[in-house]
Amino acid sequence: MRRTFFCFLLFAFLVSSNVAFGLTGRCRGKIIKEGVSKVFLINNCGEPDQEESYTIGAGSGATLAETLYYYDGSKTWIVEIRRGKVTRINKEAR
Repeated sequence: MRRTFFCFLLFAFLVSSNVAFGLTGRCRGKIIKEGVSKVFLINNCGEPDQEESYTIGAGSGATLAETLYYYDGSKTWIVEIRRGKVTRINKEAR
């Protein structure tokens, strides 16, 4: 019984830590995660290889959104930014 419980806890930890690593990245030793500013991202990761800007919503409720692409060999880091803050980080194979 103890062994089963321990295995379950280990499995839960590994699954949750894998999700956490998927939402962060590193540039020059700094952790890039949701909530950091675009300025912090660019200061540590450099200018993106590609950038898209667009607005979400209309009228006075419109929000500026950006998607930055960083190409790293066989991976592409896709960073979404809203109101000057990182809102999402995805890593895709190229």
